[in-house]
Amino acid sequence: MTTPLKIAIVNPGDIFAKELISIIEERDFPVSSLEILSPPGTEGRIIQTKNENKLVTPIFENSLLDIDLAFFILKKEETESLISINRNSRTFIIDVNGSLNSNTDIPLAIPEINTEMIKENRSRIVSVPKSISIQLSTILYPIHQQYGIKRVIVSTYQSISNKGEEAIDQLARQTISLLNFDSTDQEDIQPRMAFNCHIDSENIDQDGYSEQENTIANQTRKLLDQKDLNITINTVTVPVFHCDSLSLNIETVKKIPKTQLKKLFCNEDCIISEYGDYAANFPTPNMAANKDEIFVGRIREDKYTTNGINMWCVMDNLRKGSALTALRIAEKLIDLDII
Repeated sequence: MTTPLKIAIVNPGDIFAKELISIIEERDFPVSSLEILSPPGTEGRIIQTKNENKLVTPIFENSLLDIDLAFFILKKEETESLISINRNSRTFIIDVNGSLNSNTDIPLAIPEINTEMIKENRSRIVSVPKSISIQLSTILYPIHQQYGIKRVIVSTYQSISNKGEEAIDQLARQTISLLNFDSTDQEDIQPRMAFNCHIDSENIDQDGYSEQENTIANQTRKLLDQKDLNITINTVTVPVFHCDSLSLNIETVKKIPKTQLKKLFCNEDCIISEYGDYAANFPTPNMAANKDEIFVGRIREDKYTTNGINMWCVMDNLRKGSALTALRIAEKLIDLDII
């Protein structure tokens, strides 16, 4: 029998933290105690769990001394600072936001793909990839293993929830305002979210790619252990509350008929591809909400490339793309007797 763990969640105000708490309760993760912590100055809130209301308390030096496992949901600077002041702790840390993924000493892990990174880890920290990186890598991994991949072209249709709870509230408010022929609040995130699309324009490099696009590409190469993978990404946020969608064009080393690809996906527990070739059967964000799987449809051969394949896939970014992956890493740590 697994010994219940003392766990902590750091930054419970994040929307992903709420999903994580829900999944911990749903999957009966072995917990003896749960601490809800946040950086000093942001404490004092009440977080509702299944059994009780928990007071958010500040995290200070040595706050983690008695904690077996901590889920950090913070920006890089905050994560590094809090890890540093708790350096005397033997707590295993799961970096849910992937804030530390650029650190070569800290593995980037998806249990379905690279369990060995969890097993061989010596830093007692594991980073969860970006939601889109999880979705993309999980789809590409079985293809890469069986057929090899030469090039990937990705277009993302990401939900507002990736930007946090404030953005969700703004989308709801703007939608109501516009439907009532009212103007939207000028203090809202710009450009307008409701009935609009956002092209990712944050931290553009000299080649015109955003920081997010480069991060997704690099994380995918790392997860597939294919550092020279040719991958190009265009990230777009659409006015959908939850669940991300991807349009993929994949050129493989060996030809892969779509019937074989569907069979390949059927062997993956976390992928569902039992859809026909007509619009009524295509997976949608609404279909993926609150689900643990990635839904794939509209699989078709690219008529203009010898070994090309097109597909569409959707995934719940809050659940599968963050909280569930983080918890499955924790479950794997227990299976491997690391914690």
